[in-house]
Amino acid sequence: MLLWEKMEKAAKYHHEKQAQKEEAYREQYGEGGRELEKGDVPAMLISAFLVLLPGVLIILLLLVGAAYLFVVH
Repeated sequence: MLLWEKMEKAAKYHHEKQAQKEEAYREQYGEGGRELEKGDVPAMLISAFLVLLPGVLIILLLLVGAAYLFVVH
């Protein structure tokens, strides 16, 4: 039971800290949250392409390579 009580106390502490962080965020930015500036959306799209495109291309090349091996050999 001692371990269970410690876990509950830690969870309660975490929830209280999280509530304090959320309240501080609301005080700073309001209920709507942060507003996007001009150029934020294109910057996020470019960064998403730069992050995701290499991985997608590698997976695509592996699939094409596997298909080539099965069809030709």
